[in-house]
Amino acid sequence: MDHAADAMKTDLMTITRFVLNEQSKHPESRGDFSILLSHIVLGCKFVCAAVNKAGLAKLIGLAGETNVQAS
Repeated sequence: MDHAADAMKTDLMTITRFVLNEQSKHPESRGDFSILLSHIVLGCKFVCAAVNKAGLAKLIGLAGETNVQAS
């Protein structure tokens, strides 16, 4: 197996994969909770992206130059 194939192989357990695995253990489930968790995960990803972009857009520290928490 070459290096590129090794780089693509992953054993990470994402929250989506975990929720789907757990849902499959319960045949009586309708998937409502899984959908809710999926939407929460998506919302968290949007917040993460916005926070990461804030530094690039110089949106950090708009209230002033003094960090009042450090005082």
